[in-house]
Order: sequence, then structure tokens, then C-alpha cells
Amino acid sequence: MFPNKKIDSLIIESKEEEALELFEKYLVEFPNDIDKKIEYAIYLSHSPFHDDIGALEIIDEILSNDPTNVKALVVKGKMEDIHQIIKDETLELFNQFLERHHERDEYYGEILLLKAFYFMTFERYVEAEEILQKSIIVSPNFSLNYKDLGYIFQKRDDVVQAKYFYEMALKNIVKVCYDGDEFSPYSFNQFVEEYIQGIDVSDINYNRLVRKVESLKNRVKKIKPKKALPPEIEVEEYIRLAREYKQRGEYHKAIEFQKEVLAVTAKFSGVKNLHTASSYNSLALLYAEIEEYNESLKLQQKSLEITQELLEENHPDTATNYFNLARLYHKMGDYNRSLELHQKALNIRVELLGKAHIETYYSFVGMIKLFITLEQYKSASDFLLKIIDTVEKVKPKDIYLANLYDDLAIVSYELEEYDSVLPLLEKALELKKECYGENHLTVAMSYRDIGSFHYRVTKEYSLAYGYMEKALKIRKKFLPETHELVVEMVEALEVLDEKI
Repeated sequence: MFPNKKIDSLIIESKEEEALELFEKYLVEFPNDIDKKIEYAIYLSHSPFHDDIGALEIIDEILSNDPTNVKALVVKGKMEDIHQIIKDETLELFNQFLERHHERDEYYGEILLLKAFYFMTFERYVEAEEILQKSIIVSPNFSLNYKDLGYIFQKRDDVVQAKYFYEMALKNIVKVCYDGDEFSPYSFNQFVEEYIQGIDVSDINYNRLVRKVESLKNRVKKIKPKKALPPEIEVEEYIRLAREYKQRGEYHKAIEFQKEVLAVTAKFSGVKNLHTASSYNSLALLYAEIEEYNESLKLQQKSLEITQELLEENHPDTATNYFNLARLYHKMGDYNRSLELHQKALNIRVELLGKAHIETYYSFVGMIKLFITLEQYKSASDFLLKIIDTVEKVKPKDIYLANLYDDLAIVSYELEEYDSVLPLLEKALELKKECYGENHLTVAMSYRDIGSFHYRVTKEYSLAYGYMEKALKIRKKFLPETHELVVEMVEALEVLDEKI
């Protein structure tokens, strides 16, 4: 019999290496126990070893022998989602499972949710929304499906719908926030985090929500945990606080909590650990926000050093380090070093993730911004044309393609290639409307850009007025009259009035 109680006891006592040894001994004796192999993979991923690569190798081996093992498929999807590298072949396995099974079958709801995560990774919100709406019917007690729908409507600036789905998520979270008769402090923190995500844009009555959250915080403070929180939960709490202060723009306070994350992670996981490397990286990004670039550089280099020691050169985490360093050198004015590192990051991401992946897109944009800073518009144009050609073939309805059209329009304008500018802006507009609908601030931006082009280049002032008027109408729906984006359109229309 598998020594579950012994394993649990060792984990509680933080004797992870002994627990790992017990796992391995059992699997040597019973190599065909697939369920235990999956448990072993999960433990590898979540224990202080954080061996996600080793865990995925075990899961991939199980699926290569039995593609129908849904438990392994769910674990694989969750691991890939954490790293935003859900692969096309994994998506295909999701589709095969959904076709073969009834919606009442075990794991059906989880597979639906993972499939939605895949589309959200690439901001394919229309497809994600359709899947999440079905997920609500199949798994009405989940909270993530409601939260993600709230996020999608938030991105569309649909305040009413976003607020509704965030609140539904919170109701479901409340149901699982109790540990016996006591309110679980850790679950409470998860609850508050979900709640806060929807405050700024999903509820007009901000002060009412803040008071409600503070009331819940005071309630949970009265509860004394029976024992100290495990290190991983303590780290999650510091991460939450660091993120919260970062979102408020209070970077010095965020740095304090991120330092705590680094200290706890290094103590319990060791300095030479991927999570410690990630903590160095997060702290470096915060220092960059307050323009303490030398401190940021030191931390980024430390993160890269650990990552290179633990992983091979061609790995997404290594690419992330190169990318962050490239952006930092760009800010510091060392453009040659920035270009070199951007190229390294891009090469790895293209090889491992493909040209249409979100991380690859970020690398493309980083290089384009560098070319524009250097006023190398021809290089930026050539680069953009290659990227667009690839993305049009692979993901023709992707919102990132609209952003690329906008970038190329800017570069073409600087090169005085005016015949190319308007068609690019119009293509970007149509794609944004397809992804977000007519009433979205991103769509308003496209109307403004097209109007500005007609004002500056074609001198067709009536056309310019029409586009600016559309932009103003959308902005007024979501922004106060005094907002700078509304004022900008009002002033532009006044100028055009005099021209017509």
C-alpha cells in the first residue's frame, strides 16, 4: 500500500526530500500505478523543488501512452496555463475529450475552463466568452468562469456586465471560504483579491466596495490561526500585497513586500531555485519603475544567473530574463546591448513558443519600440511586415494583429508612406470591432487616429469630423466630461468646425 499518511506527515514537517524519496521508491516498485505518477508530478511542481519541467515530462509520458487519461490532461493544462504556454496539441486533446464526453462527466467543466484560458492567453475574447458561458451552465459553482467573464467585459469597458460577473464569482468564493466553523484566513485573502480585481472598473460606487472589503478584513483579523501559515501561503500573501501596492502606483511599498517574498522564498526553497529567480526578477521590475536602474540591473542579472544554472539556454524562463534585461538596457540608453538581448529572447521564443504566442509578440514589440527610439523606421517597417505576414496566416483574428497594424501605420507615417497608413488604420479598426464590439475605448482610439490622418494628410475635414465625433461618443460613455481623452476630442471637433 502507498504510504500516503507518511508522505503527508513528512510534507507537514517540511521534510520534502524524504517525501520525494518515498514517492520514488514506491514508483520503482509499482511503475504502472498511473494515478501515483500523476500525484508525483503534481508534488514535484508544487513542492519546494518546483520542478515544473520534470513534472511536465512525467505527464507528457503518461499522455503519450494514453491520450485519453483526463486526469493527466487536466494537470498538463493547468501547468501550461501557469506559464502561459498551453500548446496547440494540448488544445486538440481538450477538443477530443469534449467531443467524446458528456458535460456531466468528471473533469468536463475543468477542461472547458482550461480551453477558455487558452483563448484568453491570446486575447481571443469572443471565443473565450462563448466557452465560459457554457462553463457556467456545466459548472455553476466554479468561481473562475465568472471572474474571467468579468475580466472579458471589463476589457470591453462594459461596466454593468463586468460588475455582475465579478459579484457572481465572489458569491461562489464565499461558499468555500469557510474552514469548519471558522473563516479561513488564507481563503479570505483569495476572496479579497478576487474582489479587489473588479473594484476600479467594475463598480462605480468605489467607496462602498472599499468599506465592504475593509469590514471583511477587520472580521478576519479577529481569527487567530491555530498554527503559523506554511511558507508557500505566507509567500502568496506577500505577493498579493506587493501586487496590490504596485497597481496603486505605490512602488516603494510594493518593494517592501516583494523583498519579503524574496526572503521567504530563498529561505525555504534555497537561493538556487527558479522561484527565487522569479522573485529577484519581480523585485528588479519594481526598482525599474522608480528609475533605480542600477539596483534593478543587479537583481535582473542575479535572476538570469540562477535561471541559466538551473535551466538550459533554450527555455522560456531564460527568454523572459533576456527580455526584461533588454527593456532595462533600453531605459538606460544602452541600445546596442538592448538589441542583442531582445534578439536572444526573440530567437528562443520563436523556436519554443511559435511566432503567434503572446510572449513572442512582446519580444516583437520590444524590438520595434527600440527601432523607433533609434528612429530606424525602415528597420521597424521591415520587421513589422514579416511579423504581420506570419500572424495573418496563423491567427488572422487575433487582437495583437490589430496592434501590429497600428504600429506599422505609425512607422509608415514617419517614413511618409501615406498611401499605406489609412488602409492599415482601417484594418486595425475592423479587427478591434470584431474582437471587442463597437463600444470600446480601443475602438475609439482607432476612430481618433483615422480622423487625425484625414485632418493632417488628406485635408478631408468633414470625414475627419465624422470619425472624431464617433470617438467622442464612445469616450463619453465610459469617461467623465473632464477626462483628458474627452477634452481632447471636444477640442479637436472645435478646430474642425472652423475648417468645415
